[in-house]
Amino acid sequence: MTDLALPQVLNKAFLIDEDNNCQILVGKCDCDDRHFFPVRAYCPRCLAPLSVKPVSGRGHVYAFTTVRRRAPFGLPEPYAIGYVDLAEVPLRVFGLFSPNAVTQLKVGAKVDLKVTPLGTDGAGMPCLRPIYDVVGD
Repeated sequence: MTDLALPQVLNKAFLIDEDNNCQILVGKCDCDDRHFFPVRAYCPRCLAPLSVKPVSGRGHVYAFTTVRRRAPFGLPEPYAIGYVDLAEVPLRVFGLFSPNAVTQLKVGAKVDLKVTPLGTDGAGMPCLRPIYDVVGD
């Protein structure tokens, strides 16, 4: 793993191994089997406390857009953002796609979540970002 640190908010949302593979921490309501990201303390439907479990970042692209304007935080141009339906739980999450994936993106494409040095933080320092990358069929 690189020496760059994840921003504090990301440390509470993801688990990252030494190969920069990433798991998402999701909240699960045991009463009605609903999942939430980011994790919250209570289920908004039944107010039961949520358990937290890691799930893989694997999924399929639900929707995306490619942004061709000046990118914030030192991101490469163009960059793509969008929604991914996770494979392990019925949950749709929003995320940033790999700069290498911009030309390969299509609805339904298989993706996996990784963490990589990309861009800068608000202070202009290099930082790690969770990104979705297209994987082969």
